[in-house]
Order: sequence, then C-alpha cells, then structure tokens
Amino acid sequence: MASFELARDSEFYSVTITSTILQTLNLLGAAYVFYRSFLHWRAKEYGSLAMTHRLPLYAASTDFFNAGLNIINAGYTLCNAKTLPEVPCAATGWMTAILSFINQFLFLGISLVTYLRICQHKTIDLGRFDYKLISFSLFIAGFIIVIVSRDGYGAQKYWCAQKAHAKISLIIPLVEISLVALISLFCYVETLRTLLRNRKELNRGTSSNAQRQRYAQIEERVTRKIITYVLFFNLQWLPIVVYAGAALLQPMGIDTWVYLVGVIGLSFGGIGNAIAYVLNEGWDPNRQGSTSRSQKFTPPTNNSPQTTCNELLAIKVDVDVDVLAVKGIKDSF
Repeated sequence: MASFELARDSEFYSVTITSTILQTLNLLGAAYVFYRSFLHWRAKEYGSLAMTHRLPLYAASTDFFNAGLNIINAGYTLCNAKTLPEVPCAATGWMTAILSFINQFLFLGISLVTYLRICQHKTIDLGRFDYKLISFSLFIAGFIIVIVSRDGYGAQKYWCAQKAHAKISLIIPLVEISLVALISLFCYVETLRTLLRNRKELNRGTSSNAQRQRYAQIEERVTRKIITYVLFFNLQWLPIVVYAGAALLQPMGIDTWVYLVGVIGLSFGGIGNAIAYVLNEGWDPNRQGSTSRSQKFTPPTNNSPQTTCNELLAIKVDVDVDVLAVKGIKDSF
C-alpha cells in the first residue's frame, strides 16, 4: 500500500493538527534541554557532565530528531490529505522506531549503571562521551529493527509508523517497553533502598551532624531525580503500549482516541524531559552550575573507620559528583 488518501473531516484535522502542534512543542522542549545543558557545561568550564545531566541531554537528542521526523510525517498528511509516498514513508517509520528504541535503551543503560554504581559499588567505564553506552543502544535498536521487524513499517492512516497488519512490529514495542520499564523500576527501587539503608548506617555511626545533613540533602536530591525519571519515562511510553495494543486488537481500523493517545506518547518525550529538567535544576540557569562544585568530597577529619566508610558511601550515591572524582575517592581508601 503506497499511501492513504484521506477525507478532510473533523477526525482528520483533530489528529493531524494535534500531532503537528504537540510535535512542535516536543521539538522546543528538546531544544530547551540542549540550551540548559550547554549553560551547565559552560559553567563547569567545559568539563565532563555528571550522569544526571547527560541523561536528559541524550534523551533530548533522540527526542529532537524524532520530533523533526514526526513534524514532517504529520505535516505532510495535513497539507496533502495523504501519507508520504511508499519509500519515504517506510524510511520515516523505520527511523522513528529506531530513535524510540535508542531512547529507551539509553534509559535502561543508565538505570543499570546507576544500580551497579550505588548498590553494587561498581563503577562502569562508559568510555569517552559514553560511546560504549551509546553503541550498545544503537546495536540493540538496530538489531530489533533491521533483523526482526525490517518489513513492518509503512503507511498507517494518518502517518508512517508500524503497519497495523505487521503484528511483529507491534508486539516488539509492547514487550520491549514493558521490559525496560520493569528493569529500570527494579534498578531505581533498589537504589532508593540502598540510599535509605546507608542513611540508617550513617545515623548509627559516629558521623557529625553536618555529614548527616549533607547525606540527607544528597538523598533528597537523588530521590527526586529518580522519581521524575521513572514518572516521565512511563508517561511517555505507556501511551505507546496502549496504541500498539489497540492496533493489534483493531487491525481493520483504529479508533480516533487511539491515534490521539499515540500522538501524546510520541510527543511527550521532549516536553516531559524539559519539565523534569526544570523540576530537578530549577528555572534559573545561573544556579545549576554550582551544585557539583559545592558537593566535592572533603576527607573527614575524624579518623574513625566508621566515619570514613559512611562518608565514602555518601559520596558514592551523590550522582552529581563526576565519575572520575568518585573513582579517585574509592582508590584513596
């Protein structure tokens, strides 16, 4: 099927206009995160960003390109009352899917790295510019798209995406999103439990009130960031689960509300990422460069082994301290 010819009725305009507007907001949200990340990078004198600043930056990268593709995707349909021609349509659906998979596997990879670092006390070397993590995400996403479901993308009613009759290309997102959400949820729940356990150990030890207060601040900040990451990931991808599931159950024709749910899911990445960034870092760009500098580790003056151990644990869970700094502290004790 080369493309869908569509009637310009109320359903047509509600879906295509909503998609175009939300994808534009998606693009602007991703651009905002780029801007704030650059300001933070400049405030650090162009040094390495902490993982909690790299995660929204990587997510914004995939959201930005995905939004651009989907603006073309929905905009062409809005202007011409039909989907893109067959070859560009298949390529657009394929690229949208692979960018979505990369986004999800980056989230999964970072949640695993966080779990290993905080819960298992293992620091993972991701290489310069995290090329190992990015390569892993590209490889897995490419394998899924090219090997498993390479013929499952083309024209749907309003845009180019997974074909409704190609069940494998609809089943894969259902399974993959569910697995990523469950594994990431496990990693972050264990991270929060470790933070709570370390705080109890710190309170039982001989640490000073200043050390306990500092750990409480670290715990609060990490907890807030974890909750926002998990919440906005689910808000972005659970609508896609609903969309894919409904497409499987309605192969002869998808209801309008299902298309609108899919639009919301596909568009929420950049919007949610920008909201999460503001919630975690605040509106004022001039404040965000100061946290990682002010949180540098100062060895405790108390020679108690308990104090040293607990201070080290506190530092290991401070995800705003650079990885190299944490490795240096670990090697010093």
